[in-house]
Amino acid sequence: MRFASLLFFTALLIAACGGSTAGTGGGGSSGVAVDADALCNKYVTDCHQATITLDDCKKTYVAVRVSQSCADAIKNATCTDLTSATSSTLDTCFPTCTTSGSQTCNGDGTVTTCSSSTHTYVFDCASLCSSVLNGTYTGTCGTTFEGQTSEKPKCWCK
Repeated sequence: MRFASLLFFTALLIAACGGSTAGTGGGGSSGVAVDADALCNKYVTDCHQATITLDDCKKTYVAVRVSQSCADAIKNATCTDLTSATSSTLDTCFPTCTTSGSQTCNGDGTVTTCSSSTHTYVFDCASLCSSVLNGTYTGTCGTTFEGQTSEKPKCWCK
């Protein structure tokens, strides 16, 4: 299921960054926050999905940014839609991409990533740093920060 694969991808994103992740700027204007509490409670509890814990789901999805129409669609999604491999709601919210593992800074405090399931996700750097890494976003995006380098652009966290 796509929700569980996002959690796995987020873990890889963090591991690949060695204590940091990808983005630029300050707060992030690439969309609105997903209601992680409502989404994860529905997915894990109501839909009985044991592939991810409620806590891990919330930590992951609190940093995801989507369009307002997508946020509304997710709120109204059924368990069938959330757990289907061919969900039109999720395909609209997280469109396919071609280069698994690629990351791009968006210039607004967010990073766009192409997951291992080749779906596009936008993460808010500040939220990702605080919720997943228990750190603080430095406001720096790119492949270098304070003498450190990375193969991929990232939101640098401290």
